[in-house]
Amino acid sequence: MKVKYDLNIKKKEVYFSTAYKKLEDKDKNLHDCLKNVIDSPVYKRANEIRNDITHNYLPHSAHMVVHSSNKSTTIGLKQYIPSEEIVTNVQEALELFATTLQCISE
Repeated sequence: MKVKYDLNIKKKEVYFSTAYKKLEDKDKNLHDCLKNVIDSPVYKRANEIRNDITHNYLPHSAHMVVHSSNKSTTIGLKQYIPSEEIVTNVQEALELFATTLQCISE
């Protein structure tokens, strides 16, 4: 495999957002092209949904959640996300992936 950029990212820190930040010093044009992807509401929502699925609860099921901070602890219902919204987000995220591939290939 050929390495084009040596971004010096640790294995546990390999994320699209980390690579994006490191690209600013290596390839400003690619960094600027990917800015539209990373700043997109679709990308941000996909990240939220993925984070919930991975670390919290399934977003399409209703359940109780506990939020703790230094000042207080609250208990409430997690907002239900309809499956249709998740599917729509996945479809839109695939379009962002196509944009990402286009940026990389230029």
